[in-house]
Amino acid sequence: MKKALFIVVVFLLAVPLLAGMYKSYAGKGTISDKNKTTYYSFDKRHPLTVSLHGPANYTFYIRALTTDDSKTFPMEITIEGNLFAKVDVKNVKSKYRFNGNSCTKAEVVTISVPSGRFEGKVSPRGRFIGIARVKREKKKEDYIEFVPQGFKEEKLLVVNEKQYSYYLADSENPVELELIGPLKLKVYTRVIYGEGMRGKLNYNYLYRIDGDEKKLSVTTRPSESASLTGAEIISVAEMHTIKVPEGEHSIQFYPNSKHKEVLFRFYIPENRLKIAR
Repeated sequence: MKKALFIVVVFLLAVPLLAGMYKSYAGKGTISDKNKTTYYSFDKRHPLTVSLHGPANYTFYIRALTTDDSKTFPMEITIEGNLFAKVDVKNVKSKYRFNGNSCTKAEVVTISVPSGRFEGKVSPRGRFIGIARVKREKKKEDYIEFVPQGFKEEKLLVVNEKQYSYYLADSENPVELELIGPLKLKVYTRVIYGEGMRGKLNYNYLYRIDGDEKKLSVTTRPSESASLTGAEIISVAEMHTIKVPEGEHSIQFYPNSKHKEVLFRFYIPENRLKIAR
């Protein structure tokens, strides 16, 4: 018989909670798979309590120690004291054992958690022993455009009939941003092809965080889908990811090659939209 699969996805409201993963449980042991995976046992008096820290997806693998007189083992998951899901673990024996004891195959529940910390509990709805483990999988962050505080000129590009703002910088007029880290800053750059230029093109640009300067090199080519409002040929967008450390930072971007001007566009994680003042 195939392992039962029960998947639920939910978004929760942020509530403060102390850090940590497994906060309380009845016991601890391993199942007899090749990885000797750790599971935590729980009962009605001693539920499994875990701390969930988002944004992330958490997957609960829930089993029970088997008996001969039960068809299912009813359990429940609560988040911050509120019932989230009822889970019926079928009395189907696994080929693995928990600390030498027969156990069921796992029921699987996945929860999507936004930014914040939450308390989750797994408890049985009967007099039997459950075992579970929880796996945290990082949730993919959503990025939004960040408009710089300083730039020489805003240029409107048309890509597949959609308009995008890029911000022009030269050696005397850098693009300037003020951000609060830590965060990952996505930087998209383009250059305008001069008269008679075609094919692949190499250029580089500098960025400075609080006076610490670094250089990034780019190889590009003409875009077949993007255009400026004028007749210039524009390159395809090239992307670098820059790690902004913790704290308030002033960041400048400017060209450092025979291309005297570079166009920039920026994205930051949506949940990190903070501007240093």
